Amino acid sequence: MNIDSAQTQAYFYAKVIFALAVTQNNILEWEKVLKVLVAITQDNEIKDVCFSPRFTLQQRLLLVTEIYAAMRITLFPTALSFMRLFLEKRHFNLAARIAQSYSDLQDYHSDVLKMRVISAQELTEEEKLALLDSVTACYQCQIKPNYVIDQALIGGAIIYVKDKVIDASVLGQLQQLKNFLR
Repeated sequence: MNIDSAQTQAYFYAKVIFALAVTQNNILEWEKVLKVLVAITQDNEIKDVCFSPRFTLQQRLLLVTEIYAAMRITLFPTALSFMRLFLEKRHFNLAARIAQSYSDLQDYHSDVLKMRVISAQELTEEEKLALLDSVTACYQCQIKPNYVIDQALIGGAIIYVKDKVIDASVLGQLQQLKNFLR
């Protein structure tokens, strides 16, 4: 399965799950189920059991439900049906993408915008708060920030919000100067 196909399939799963979650009013419960599923699929021992032809679907489903029970999470009927399908199709490679797509749908549904800030060095809490306040005031909605450090920027930052890119990095300014001088 290629990357585009996997992403499309993961998005389809997430879209169906999110529609069910909205209908059944259990959006946060599904979020927990998917987070645990990602953790389960990253555990090599569990993956080995779930991929092994020696274990039946019922045995694999029992293992997974016991893991959820140990974490005090009850798999409600639609989550159990999803888990059965997920295990039957052996779509372990899709878990993280399904969870991410679900999170994106959840943010969109809740009117939350994602902001990605790439800076040359760690921003102080005051800088983060000032930036968050500024962007929140501009877009008039809740902002979900993600801060990344990339020392290649030399100084400054690049900010991504919605379809806007603000490049206030030294590297970006040097590239603009280089292009201007050509």
